[in-house]
Amino acid sequence: MDSSSLKQQAHQFADEKKEQGAERIDGFADAIRGAARSLEEEMPMGASYIDSAAEQLERAAAALKGRSVEQLLGDMENLTRGRPLVLFGGAVVAGFALTRFLKSSAPAPARELGRP
Repeated sequence: MDSSSLKQQAHQFADEKKEQGAERIDGFADAIRGAARSLEEEMPMGASYIDSAAEQLERAAAALKGRSVEQLLGDMENLTRGRPLVLFGGAVVAGFALTRFLKSSAPAPARELGRP
């Protein structure tokens, strides 16, 4: 295998993962939008904020789909050069949010459900 073939395979792999990531973000946005709808009657203001978050995620997914891997890498490079602390802070917040989401979506242990 030559280097151009490896580079092409890596590019194809990155493109596939980019599309999968965009689809997951869309799915997450749909779930968030569903949560907003279920809160509309009880907490209309909270539902509005949650709906706005879903909208932002949908925009992010569309931007991800509409850009090439090279463009995304260039954007990341520019961001890290200009504001490395913003990137680090965003990664910390994203990690925290993902952890909370995963914990909240995990099945409850049997003893919390009133089972022995």
